Amino acid sequence: MTENSNTKVTLKTTAGDMTLELFASKAPYHVATFILLPAYGFYLGTIFHHGIDEPRDRIVSFCVPSIANLYLRWWDPLQPGANREPGAPEYTGDHLDGFGNKITLYAAANPDKRPTSGDKLTTRAAGFGIIRLNKRMREITMECWPRNVKISSPDAQQYPGWPRTISQTDNYGRRTVARLPTLQVNKPNALLKVINEKTSEWIYTIRIQGKTHQPNVFAMGIYTIEVGEGDNKIILTGIKAKELGTSEEIEVAL
Repeated sequence: MTENSNTKVTLKTTAGDMTLELFASKAPYHVATFILLPAYGFYLGTIFHHGIDEPRDRIVSFCVPSIANLYLRWWDPLQPGANREPGAPEYTGDHLDGFGNKITLYAAANPDKRPTSGDKLTTRAAGFGIIRLNKRMREITMECWPRNVKISSPDAQQYPGWPRTISQTDNYGRRTVARLPTLQVNKPNALLKVINEKTSEWIYTIRIQGKTHQPNVFAMGIYTIEVGEGDNKIILTGIKAKELGTSEEIEVAL
């Protein structure tokens, strides 16, 4: 993988295929982690919140455990994690991984440390994961179940730390520096795209929840806002970012 090449990964799901483009020149260590760990079968159930500029400013990842783990492995760092949630184990919290990436661990399905004969998968943290999407609330719930558990049973228990629910915006947790004017759109749930005019960087795309939305941005500057999709799209240029706490509105008619 050369510095200027981008690797594409296809995720196959029951709802169709998704193609991801990995920008190694922008985030070489994250790309290496994404490619190498699945290739070598490191299927320890975990939830990590990744960071680039600061902890937790990028996506949340959920690695499900293998249904038949053969090699014991733990997430057991030498130093306790920083900024842990109240009551959380010491191995959670903010860490640097082996590639130097900023990562925050929320949960790990570590195997039992008691002696095992080697043939009992229940001691090796085998299992499976379920992801539930609440489209109305824009929430993602991650579940991590031990092998052979009947999840419909009233007394069924997941691995410690699960289930965990995040919001859609938790997947892009960059620190807000400024805001663009509040958009009042005449149609609900329109697609919104924000572009930095100086750098031509596509900052993000999100589907508005309802008809009102104030876009966050991560630097002062001038932005282009696209609202809508296909032939039914409004493009607003020269939109100046405002300091936090200021208010301004733009009406958008699709």
